[in-house]
Amino acid sequence: MNGKKASNQGFTLVELIVVIAIFVILFSTAVMVIGDTLNRHNLKNEGNQIVQTLREARTNAVAGRFNSKWGVYLNTSTNPDSYILFKGNTYSSRDSDYDLIRVFPSAVSFSNISISGGSEIVFDVRGGGTDNIGSLRLVTSNDQFGISVNRLGLIDYNI
Repeated sequence: MNGKKASNQGFTLVELIVVIAIFVILFSTAVMVIGDTLNRHNLKNEGNQIVQTLREARTNAVAGRFNSKWGVYLNTSTNPDSYILFKGNTYSSRDSDYDLIRVFPSAVSFSNISISGGSEIVFDVRGGGTDNIGSLRLVTSNDQFGISVNRLGLIDYNI
């Protein structure tokens, strides 16, 4: 024998468990961050889309498209929530041939709808104003997107 001890090369069970625990913690954190980022992206995307739809309804009314009022109906009776661009004086008397329906991803929903017309915003022909003034919010578990409409039919939003 030349006096050298044989070394045991490898990892102990405790070392392996510690490394696996660290990986699980890192993976869990990454999944939560990615989920929050995805929800925030969906909220911003859907918020911008409904603002665009409101502006499209107003533009159609100002342009006198089909010599009709245009509006957006906020549908909270479905799951997930949705909204509908429509042609007509009210949602209930609309011409459904012109409906454009958008459905939110399940993580996004309406909250705090405070519109004087209830669940619809209708823009006047040529002038583009509306009697359906107020605000609404889109929400996810952690974020919100606010939208307001004034008497002139101007749409404002904040994230």
